[in-house]
Amino acid sequence: MQTPAASMLDANRCSRRRRILIEIGLLTLLYIGYALGRAWVSTEPATAIASGRDLLAWERVLHIDIEATLNQAVSATAAVAVISCLIYATLHYVVTPAAMVWMFRSRPAEYNRARSTLAIATAGGLVVYALAPVAPPRLLPGGTFIDTMSQYAAYGWWGDAGSAVRGMQELTNQYAALPSLHVGWAVWVALVVWRASSRTWIRGLGVGYPVLISVVVVVTGNHYLIDIAAGAVLMLGSDVLVTQTRRALRRRAARRKPPVPVHPWPPISVPAVVADPEPEDKIEPYCVPVSRR
Repeated sequence: MQTPAASMLDANRCSRRRRILIEIGLLTLLYIGYALGRAWVSTEPATAIASGRDLLAWERVLHIDIEATLNQAVSATAAVAVISCLIYATLHYVVTPAAMVWMFRSRPAEYNRARSTLAIATAGGLVVYALAPVAPPRLLPGGTFIDTMSQYAAYGWWGDAGSAVRGMQELTNQYAALPSLHVGWAVWVALVVWRASSRTWIRGLGVGYPVLISVVVVVTGNHYLIDIAAGAVLMLGSDVLVTQTRRALRRRAARRKPPVPVHPWPPISVPAVVADPEPEDKIEPYCVPVSRR
């Protein structure tokens, strides 16, 4: 016969396995929505290219149009270019799920907050892609940008469609530069690592990750500086939204709790009646016999 403690342990294990399956299903749906949403968006290349040129024009006004210089310098060095392509095509799909698994196992109380932030930011990015397509620098015709991913495709599994696997270019929407979800997801990883760890070197790695991704997306010709800023703002804004919503729900739940009853009159303390101790029996003096000589 199974003891109550063993039954409770089995129930907890079943509940944990069920939650893991649910979370995997939700994340799978999120990724499918991300991939198919980009693929199914109806985009006009002319509109997307015009928007890309407008972004470059704004950057020239702000004197921050450094993308072409960095892109050309990296593309001219094969070793640096291939490493940049590997980072762009790999870490985006590896580090983010790894951070989610880490949060689920080590910080379950904060997992829902992190997952909601990631989902809202990703959905927001898909909406922007649908409403305002933007061509990445590498797809601007007649420009000075080099399609680094396409140039060095022979060194990896990617093709001429950004980080899409070779032969699966039709499953991605290339006119989805603004905002950069590569950078947005990297910022999310930094937030997760900063909150889940107190070690300085781990936090340093977390903060350095979005910096690395920001450099990579520029030198490979996939994003503008404005895309980077938009991706970071989108993720940080989603985090603030989720955080404030959770706090509001907690305050609302606290107000719904029944108040503690208060007595109109303070309780009257009645002194306890203690019986007098019974008189001790008289103790006869003990006489020590004295021997006579």
